[in-house]
Amino acid sequence: MTTVHNTLLRQAYEAVGDPSRWDGLLGQWARALDADSGLLFSPGDQFNSLPMHGHQYDFETAKAYGEYYHQHDVWTHSGRDRGLFEAGLVGCGEMLAPQDSLRRSLFYNDFLRPMGQEWLLCTVLFKGHHPLAVPETVLSFYRGPNRRAFGRGAKAALQKAVPHLQRCLTLHHELLRARADRSLFESGLDQIGVGVLLLGEDGRVQFANRRAEALLRAPSGQHPAWFPTLQQLDRQARRGHHTGQRLATAHGSLYAMTTPNHRAVGGSPHSPGPGAVIWLIDTQRDGGSLALAARLFGLTPAEQRVLSLLLEDQAPKQIAHALGIGVSTVRTQLSSLLQKTGTRRQQDLVRLMAAFPQG
Repeated sequence: MTTVHNTLLRQAYEAVGDPSRWDGLLGQWARALDADSGLLFSPGDQFNSLPMHGHQYDFETAKAYGEYYHQHDVWTHSGRDRGLFEAGLVGCGEMLAPQDSLRRSLFYNDFLRPMGQEWLLCTVLFKGHHPLAVPETVLSFYRGPNRRAFGRGAKAALQKAVPHLQRCLTLHHELLRARADRSLFESGLDQIGVGVLLLGEDGRVQFANRRAEALLRAPSGQHPAWFPTLQQLDRQARRGHHTGQRLATAHGSLYAMTTPNHRAVGGSPHSPGPGAVIWLIDTQRDGGSLALAARLFGLTPAEQRVLSLLLEDQAPKQIAHALGIGVSTVRTQLSSLLQKTGTRRQQDLVRLMAAFPQG
């Protein structure tokens, strides 16, 4: 069993981030534990609303559990009432409810029996209120009415695997969430209609939104002749110098400029920072510097008004007087401007805005 156990754990780690592999993985665990079926799910009224994975499990019939039978789940209710529904605990059905009591229940006769389930081996992998928002998760294996109960060996094998399965599923949820966040971020960048690039230290493209990909596409299959200019801007940004430059391209006149990438700002000639965001801007289409900054950084109208006066070299007290608001409100909006633009001081913000195209 040890070799099989290690193989299954390795395959569990390999399945992180790939939902398509978990049904097959549960099938292998079920065979190793001599179970007829298995299910990885969120109990209670979450049953039908969150993803689940199973082996030899009738998902269509099981919908009735989430709609009704979870209210009569003898195993789950008994485990919660007795304080056994704790993350990491492994138990058998007969520990939760005596078998003769289970067989008299509505849950058994109307749900478990038609599903071919009588003997349970399960573990609570996660309870609610997980710090990483992993949903309440239970892993269950079942044997049918004509089988024997799970023995000590199966229980010990599952108990040994629990810490690894918890780690795998935590990584799995984190990776899926990160992918969803990235997809949302990229969709937002595409909607602003401006080219966005990130270059690595070696000058190669690490990320480009759709607009940037279209601008970089050349008939030769190589980067366009003006690409080295972008690499030069990136090298300067790694030393804290954010500038801009006009480019003559096959798509017309563009303006390339850099802004801090929010992971770090500055650096030194001997210890370069992690680069910058490179924006490729059609100045005729994308408007002046203030309007463009508002789009790129998501500035509110109030923040735009403060920024406009700041660029006229007005101090916070002067800005407050001109706008008819308190100095504390101005300082709050300035703090928000620094955070959104990735700058540290007002002087840095002014220098950054000087790099924007002026029409």
